[in-house]
Amino acid sequence: MPIDFHLVEVPVGHSWAYDALATLSTEISVETYGEDRTVSLATLRQLHGDDHQGVPGFLAALPGVGSPTTPTGRFGLPVAPEDPAEMLASVEFLLPTLDNTHLVDDAWLQVDIRYRRQGIGRALWREVVRIGREHGRTTLVMWSDHALDVHDTSLPRVEPSTGAGDVPLGPAAGFALALGHRLEQVERQSRLLLPVDDSRLAALASEAEAHAIPRYRTESWSGASETGRAEALARLNHAFSSDAPTGGIDVEPQEWDAARVHRQEERSLRTGELFTTVAFEASTGEPVAVTQLFCEYAHPHRVEQRNTVVSAPHRGVRLGLLVKVTNLRLLAASWPEAREVTTWNADENAPMLAINTALGYRPFARSAAWQRRIDGPSPW
Repeated sequence: MPIDFHLVEVPVGHSWAYDALATLSTEISVETYGEDRTVSLATLRQLHGDDHQGVPGFLAALPGVGSPTTPTGRFGLPVAPEDPAEMLASVEFLLPTLDNTHLVDDAWLQVDIRYRRQGIGRALWREVVRIGREHGRTTLVMWSDHALDVHDTSLPRVEPSTGAGDVPLGPAAGFALALGHRLEQVERQSRLLLPVDDSRLAALASEAEAHAIPRYRTESWSGASETGRAEALARLNHAFSSDAPTGGIDVEPQEWDAARVHRQEERSLRTGELFTTVAFEASTGEPVAVTQLFCEYAHPHRVEQRNTVVSAPHRGVRLGLLVKVTNLRLLAASWPEAREVTTWNADENAPMLAINTALGYRPFARSAAWQRRIDGPSPW
């Protein structure tokens, strides 16, 4: 029997709703991967409370009929009640304000397995489209995760516009396609089990140094970056946003400065630790490559690989391998609790995938980027 539901907007201060979102996200993660791979509740709240780079949104579906006297929030929906309620589904998204202001970005829609196929997901998606249009956005990008199962050949595959990688035509892909989205990129999720054997790292370091030293030098540190280092990271973050493969996603390069780097680091360091390695050209001091790892206090065994980039004029001399090996050594010396590193790479990014394979990363899942113009007719 169909369930009655109503949609609400969740403000940052509603603790029970973030607890419910964390629970729902964990259930979806276990369904997808067979294990909990979600961020901590502290990080979840931190992400939604940070409006430096955009306006974060969090909508939820609750059971029953909402009260007509409930006040509305900034997106025009009733605000979630103060008292806890069952969360049937959620959608999170970002309205970027510094760059890519044409996007509704990073939309993640989750529906409790008990309440699917009742129009709840579609109702939430419609609200995101409405909000995007009211804020002058033209394009919606949403994501889905898909565990690799080499034994499941029963489902057709969906390929992105790049032709690199694919995902199964299961419920998530079918939902996105039914709403008019196109698969524009597939990212490979890979995992490196730790610790990596010292002899393996030593051999890879020697290989990289034979090509890169003495022309280049590296600097590594944990925590926040000093001003000069933050300026180096800003230049490299801009290069990453300009050069990283983005498939068919309608995304523009980001503008970075030291202040933006400091704000991003400050946010991360509230819930975890950062480890960074940068390569510089020795003769000029120019920053040419960077890699960064993030370790959550709540999940000290699980490490997240963040951006790795080598500026275009300096590729082909093993700098990507050099900074990654150096940073893994820093991690091993500073964070002994680490047992795995997870990384995401575009399936068309063959050079970075080759480096990760050499380090020992192995794929375990894929993330799919689904895109749709929202300034035209809607498919409902």
